[in-house]
Amino acid sequence: MKRGANLRPSHLLERLVSIVESRGFERVITVLAVGFTVLAVSGLIYGLVTNPPGVFFDQAAVRVFIPSVRVQSYAEIFVVATLYFLFFTGSLMYIWAIQQRVSQRSASYMLLFSSILILVSIMGLIGGYLSKLG
Repeated sequence: MKRGANLRPSHLLERLVSIVESRGFERVITVLAVGFTVLAVSGLIYGLVTNPPGVFFDQAAVRVFIPSVRVQSYAEIFVVATLYFLFFTGSLMYIWAIQQRVSQRSASYMLLFSSILILVSIMGLIGGYLSKLG
């Protein structure tokens, strides 16, 4: 058998189809889609287009959130993205606790920690928005 026999197009196509049909591929695509959505919603595209400052220097203090709803710093983008990731992680944990077959004890812990993650993310987003207003 020749050395390049495994590289024929039909074999590569079969291998590609088997990878795409696997359950792991679906999860990877889901994670990438959620990650891209979170970064886009948190303002990364705005940051790339407008080139904002890294942080905001207010007299003697350094502020993450610029007190204006028209401008956003890179630090703010990453803080908001982190809070969105916490929210999505908490939501996924909540869904997994309800849908998957885990022990009652594990489901209880997953529900508790998912609620904490969702609460912390919501409080952080509200706090950031209020600091932008004032």
